[in-house]
Amino acid sequence: MISHFNVIANVKQIQPFEQPSRDAIKLGYLDVTLGLVPFSHIYGLVGIAHISVYRGDSIVVLPKFVFKDFLGSVEKYKINTLSVVPPIIINLVKNKVLCDQFDLTSVRSVMTGAAPLGKETAQEFASQHPDWVTRQGYGMTETATAVTNTSPADVWFGSSGCLLSGVEAKVLSSEGVEITEYNKPGELLVKAPSIVLGYLNNPKANAETFIDMPEGRFLNTGDEVEFRGLQVAPAELEDCLLDHPAVADCAVIPVADERAGELPKAFIVKSPAVAKDDENVIKHSILKHVEKAKSRHKWLAGGLEFIDIIPKSPSGKILRRLLRDRERERRRETQAKL
Repeated sequence: MISHFNVIANVKQIQPFEQPSRDAIKLGYLDVTLGLVPFSHIYGLVGIAHISVYRGDSIVVLPKFVFKDFLGSVEKYKINTLSVVPPIIINLVKNKVLCDQFDLTSVRSVMTGAAPLGKETAQEFASQHPDWVTRQGYGMTETATAVTNTSPADVWFGSSGCLLSGVEAKVLSSEGVEITEYNKPGELLVKAPSIVLGYLNNPKANAETFIDMPEGRFLNTGDEVEFRGLQVAPAELEDCLLDHPAVADCAVIPVADERAGELPKAFIVKSPAVAKDDENVIKHSILKHVEKAKSRHKWLAGGLEFIDIIPKSPSGKILRRLLRDRERERRRETQAKL
């Protein structure tokens, strides 16, 4: 039983998640998306029909999948987003010669769901179409579509993205113990405003699927997942920062982030040679230095702060605990003012 509230809630979860990438194209940007997935399927119903209408996008509806007709429609109607399933992507990969006969330059992004898209297939597809952003989401009928989605700014092949706003998740071991560390598989339970009311006239299925917990009502998806984490070694970033001429000393700590879990933040002691220079210019230069040298997940997304001295022990070891305490106190003060 899917309520109107479930559908509206998921639309309101997806829209703000994707809006920054649309604004990056142009404020007020409107998309032309492919309506090939049946609208009787929850992916088509909410993930294409409802969200596109809500945003004012155009939907090019095809009655069925015929490969040449599909390619011809992309060319004719200048479709920007291909909302498809993995078998269609596999078709595109295997038929590159045919694809090259059509003008597909209007395509900006590909959204895939309903089944997993393998990492190797995604990588091959991306190599054939480097200008297309290939994203993957996860959801099911019982969640009234999306639970996770991939940000165009953070594509990770083999992953189905991150949790949407308003979604809470638990991962349980086969023994029913909650898994809290990264990279350890377990069964996914989710709580969200889009979780359906239940199965009609089927109390047994309801009892097996929907679980009341202290935090609220969770859906047992029956799917195995793992939350991935990327390790960032502070010493590695500190070595990189010390190569910048404006940096006399530095320390890197993790700071909490609702979306990523933790992000690296740098505390910088400026070199005397740049002591009187504009701090914003110095900061921009240092950030670009790290971005040029390191992978995206090692960029200083947690921030960069200038400091007079890096706290160290008598033996010269960085006292990161003091910096973490300083950061927590600063955040508490900021939240109190808000």
